[in-house]
Amino acid sequence: MYLVCTLFFSLFAFLYPLGGGVGFPSDICIPCELVKNATIGLFTGLFSFNLTMILTATAFTTLIDADHIPQFLGFNVYGRPAHSIIFIVLSSVLIALLSRKRRNEALASGLITASAGLSHLSLDALAGGPVFPLFMPIAAVEVILPDSIWILFQTIAALLAFISGIQIRKSAASVAKLGRSS
Repeated sequence: MYLVCTLFFSLFAFLYPLGGGVGFPSDICIPCELVKNATIGLFTGLFSFNLTMILTATAFTTLIDADHIPQFLGFNVYGRPAHSIIFIVLSSVLIALLSRKRRNEALASGLITASAGLSHLSLDALAGGPVFPLFMPIAAVEVILPDSIWILFQTIAALLAFISGIQIRKSAASVAKLGRSS
């Protein structure tokens, strides 16, 4: 579902032709990017102390780069629409709503989604500079943030992962309590 969200959001790239973002596909080491993204997602997910959340954070931190696909396919469009706070919030809410799980588990799903998005922005800020289209699709204006913003993004991402793990444990405890009372 997250990949579908990212691909849908990538369509907003077509609203802003001749935009910024990544360079040409030949300028990017795609396997290197996948490994970097997966590593930071794994690291962030570890704060949840839950295997499902660790794997989710790893996958989502990597899948957010699917928004580069139109540019990689040769379209001269803006290449990073999902690298925005609006995408992170909307995808987190949507994943939580569509999870069809208990309230704590749905909240955990939304939190780990937000965690993965912020973790990815943290890595991008650290590796390539803290310039993001924070308000995409409303505007393709790249916002220049302080160089140290990656620390704040990663700290919030780790905190959200930790809270998602707490929510999963609460859900498991309530299921166990329900089972004992039956």
